[in-house]
Amino acid sequence: MRNKLHSVLRTIIFTGIIFTALQAGAAVWVVSVSDYQFNPQSIPNVLVGDTIRWQWVNGSHTTTSTSTPAGATGWDHAINNSSQLFEYRVMAPGTYNYVCTFHAPNMSGTFTASQASGIPTVNAALVPLNVYPNPVADNMRISLSQPVPGSGTIKVFDLLGRLNIAEEVELKPGSNIFNLPVATLKEGIYIIELYNGEQRIAIQRINKN
Repeated sequence: MRNKLHSVLRTIIFTGIIFTALQAGAAVWVVSVSDYQFNPQSIPNVLVGDTIRWQWVNGSHTTTSTSTPAGATGWDHAINNSSQLFEYRVMAPGTYNYVCTFHAPNMSGTFTASQASGIPTVNAALVPLNVYPNPVADNMRISLSQPVPGSGTIKVFDLLGRLNIAEEVELKPGSNIFNLPVATLKEGIYIIELYNGEQRIAIQRINKN
């Protein structure tokens, strides 16, 4: 019964990974910590200013950096029943590697951060995309108000950070509405991101039926 409960908890936390746009324009990536894995193990599309949050599920572990890029600080924090959460704000671009010191090298993780670049815009902070319907079946409509024109891309990621769809769009000042076919996606939770050039400007989470 206990193992079954742990399995259910891992599933809930993993499939419900919190990925929300904050008022400051950053995002929170949640990594569940259990016997004996970080889940997801790799996060490839973090931006400087985002936060990595390790959340305890079971066992006694640590999240301990083994390598960080120039300009970044290391960390070493217990993740256990009495210390169930640790957050790290990403302040430099590059690849970050970490382990659980008790279960290394088999229990390890990594994330890669990039510096938001591209055209300056008054909409530099991430804003929620308007996506409907949500949950979605075969097609969805995406809308937002965009003050700066440009060549945009709608990207759809799964919770492991894998790119599933990339659709080029033209952004115009004012209201923008796009139709995106998603029938090829499997059921699950996905992250929709909108880019203006190389700059990520909006984000939303969807459920695919």
